[in-house]
Amino acid sequence: MNNKPTEGDFEKAEALDAARWKDIEKIEKLCRKNFRKLCAYHDLFVFPSNDLYVDLIIFFKTDVDVENFKKKSLEGFRAEVSNIIREYGRLVQKIHIDSDESVQKKYGGDYFLRLR
Repeated sequence: MNNKPTEGDFEKAEALDAARWKDIEKIEKLCRKNFRKLCAYHDLFVFPSNDLYVDLIIFFKTDVDVENFKKKSLEGFRAEVSNIIREYGRLVQKIHIDSDESVQKKYGGDYFLRLR
């Protein structure tokens, strides 16, 4: 039996991946715009977990900013982000929160390593 993927298999995989990433850029842009008003974050990323769920990663400048956000704004933020993402037929699976300060210390400032 030949287990080598066919050209059709690759095309299906590409189509599934494209569907998974559909609207992610729009969602991320809308989240960035709306959350600038809510809190002073450093950076924000949205990644598809699968066809339905997305993960949101928000970075603050310092670890103190992270703690303040968790104490004061997390629940409102979670509700707001869920509403935005739901408009695109997606749901929030997980919200990751970290700081640039932590990325600098633990990963030498390499966000790619942190996001892996």
